[in-house]
Amino acid sequence: ANPDAVYCVVADGRGAGFLLVARERLPSLQQLPELGLQASQVVIGEVTGKQLEGSECRHPWLGRGSPLLLGQHVTMQSGSGLVHTAPGHGFEDFVVGAQYQLGTVLCPVDDVGRFTAEAGGDLAGLQVLTDGNKQVLQRLEASGSLLHSSTIRHKYPYDWRSKKPVIIRATRQWFATVDGLTQQALHALGAVAMVPESARSRIEAFVTGRDDWCISRQRVWGVPIPVFYHRTTGQPLLTPESVAHVQALVAQHGADCWWTLSTRDLLAPQYRAAEAASEDGEVYERGSDTMDVWFDSGVSWHSVLQRRRLSFPADMYLEGSDQHRGWFQSSLLTSVAVTGVAPYRRVVTHGFVLDEHNCKMSKSLGNVVSPRLIVAGGADKKREPAYGVDVLRMWAAHGDFTKDVSLGHEVLGKVAESLRKIRHTLRFALGNLYDYAPASAAVAYDDLDEIDRYVLHRLAALAAALTDAYEAVAINHVYRRLVEFCVDISAFYFDTIKDRLYSEASDGRARRSAQTVLYQLQRVLTTALAPIAVHTAEDVFAASNDSSITNSSGGSIFQHGWLDIDARWTNETLAARWSTLRALCAEVHAKLDQACQSRRLGKARDASVTLHVPAHGPLHRLLLDTPSAAASSSASSSESGGAELLATLLVVSQCDVRCLPLPPQPLPPSLSELSAARLGHETFPV
Repeated sequence: ANPDAVYCVVADGRGAGFLLVARERLPSLQQLPELGLQASQVVIGEVTGKQLEGSECRHPWLGRGSPLLLGQHVTMQSGSGLVHTAPGHGFEDFVVGAQYQLGTVLCPVDDVGRFTAEAGGDLAGLQVLTDGNKQVLQRLEASGSLLHSSTIRHKYPYDWRSKKPVIIRATRQWFATVDGLTQQALHALGAVAMVPESARSRIEAFVTGRDDWCISRQRVWGVPIPVFYHRTTGQPLLTPESVAHVQALVAQHGADCWWTLSTRDLLAPQYRAAEAASEDGEVYERGSDTMDVWFDSGVSWHSVLQRRRLSFPADMYLEGSDQHRGWFQSSLLTSVAVTGVAPYRRVVTHGFVLDEHNCKMSKSLGNVVSPRLIVAGGADKKREPAYGVDVLRMWAAHGDFTKDVSLGHEVLGKVAESLRKIRHTLRFALGNLYDYAPASAAVAYDDLDEIDRYVLHRLAALAAALTDAYEAVAINHVYRRLVEFCVDISAFYFDTIKDRLYSEASDGRARRSAQTVLYQLQRVLTTALAPIAVHTAEDVFAASNDSSITNSSGGSIFQHGWLDIDARWTNETLAARWSTLRALCAEVHAKLDQACQSRRLGKARDASVTLHVPAHGPLHRLLLDTPSAAASSSASSSESGGAELLATLLVVSQCDVRCLPLPPQPLPPSLSELSAARLGHETFPV
């Protein structure tokens, strides 16, 4: 009964005595015609739940007396407001039984889900969930105790694999008390980096809320708990001597010896004497419980790291979010108990894979996406193309892996397109390095063209950002930055250097300058891509013309080392100048696009661009700073150095820079202000 509820005594409508029901449930019970409770039913008396405590109830057919107990878990949502209590078959019931010190817990269900003899003679051997339930209803009805039966829907634990209800039983288990480790474990977690940081609160909550750890399992596989039980008293035999003897046998024969050797062989010599002296034969029997697998995996820090003399603590533990209460926690508790420190320096938690509709994958639903199908493709290559291993790996990198991510052909198609852009970038670089030997053909940094030095600055910034992203395990940031860089550099830089690559002398400085940067670009991109798209990176590395590297590193990029960037590449002044130049080019391209769309211009490449800038203004000075072989040292209406550069950047047939007699304007600090300034003071005739 609920201690805070009020219960009514009413006459049984069938004339069979009285009924005790919760006042709050009486209106609902009056709707059941078989009970005969009329709406005008006179309440004979009322009593509180607390007053009912200790009253004796009688078992319907066994005649056994049972005390009436109180529990806050009894609700008024259904039934009579009184519930049957079975301490052997429910957590709340077990807790109530422990509070009232009921003693031995009755659990009349065996290991295979059948009633035992304790349930009554005609129930013994029947499956609880099928014939057993039917027989119970028949016994209740035969004894006149069944007032009403119906099927209801409610929350109940189901086995995820068989999709059948779980029978909860109270059984004898082995426990490890861990409440004494709580504060020490929390302190150890303080020195651990968490990815994502939100994982820290989850692990700490599970550690704080755990007092005992049930370390025994009833499985037919696993590491056995080396305990023996006295056949008469049931007392366990688990001493340092008995465990040491079994440990020696396991080291010699393997863990299966617990099941293959005789009990006598498993017993330590000092306990065999009791066996020999017994007239009844064997005194002890071996236990059948196995160790919790989380204990097995939880001590991997010892078996994998310490016993092999590897680095301890581990650099990183990586697992799913369900392991906050599993492997992450069991490893922490065992390590703190033995070593006093956490077994890991960093914990990385990943989410789970969903289908393309963001639904959990399940064999029963038929929505599981096979990695083999993604890699090799299906029978219908149009519907199920073969993406290859690298696309699958790129997919794993493209999203925030700390959250659940979806997998389907649509997202795979997008990822495949991103990898294609990266491969095209690398193919362009490799295709133009066929006659380039870094040791002999490289151009010194100070002799490189200005745009080439700007690209090296971009490469240095990219390398730093990618290194930081990898260190932070932000793999999706690596993916995004690689794709964005390849798209930008292909559109901006490759078009600019084609004339130098294809028209200049093969060993001329201008061509070698571009090749020097292409070589570094290929090296940085391939190295940064290698942890994700391993096959693409290895293919590019194998095709590289740098024999000094391929010969010394054993033919694999993974023996080549990480990014080594020359500090001179970073030039913020140069970057600011080129940022302005590129913003200027973007404005001109917008005008050219408008002209093409309005059919005033066929192709932008055929355009002749005249750029009017305020004399001695910031844009004028910027373009004056651009060197050119054909430029004159004297001021003129045509600034040839800047014009040559702009023509190259814009990929147009001709560009002319002319001065307007306007007062100088300050250089706008942002692109939006720069656009407004140009639109207000400059024209772009096409």
